Amino acid sequence: MAAFTAENAAIMAQRRWTAERERKAQPRILPAPCDEQTAINHKDAELARTQAQIEELNTQLDQCDDFKAWDALTRAKERLFRIWAHLAGIPGPGNLKPSQPRQNTRKELPPPTVAQAQPSAQQAGAEAGQAGPVQG
Repeated sequence: MAAFTAENAAIMAQRRWTAERERKAQPRILPAPCDEQTAINHKDAELARTQAQIEELNTQLDQCDDFKAWDALTRAKERLFRIWAHLAGIPGPGNLKPSQPRQNTRKELPPPTVAQAQPSAQQAGAEAGQAGPVQG
């Protein structure tokens, strides 16, 4: 290995700075702006490609005799199905938010009322002016 000296350090630094200047001088290539129709076509193409891969996995599963291979194929199918559901816009379990608030299915109860109790014989006699039994 070559020794690291002041002379070759300066040469290496000069090479690095030259390469950095050349890289910065090159114009950046930005992707062309994508219109909505192109994005929809691209998404549809990815969806069709994913469906074709799932169908291919189904045919391989029908011909599979090995348990390990069958397990690997079903796992691959599950991953592809999740991708397909995302591309198709199908929400995952528990992610579907209702568009309208839930209707209250509970029946409304009437407001509570206070029931008047029938007066007992002692209370009725006391109110009428009769003396009740004396407690003492």
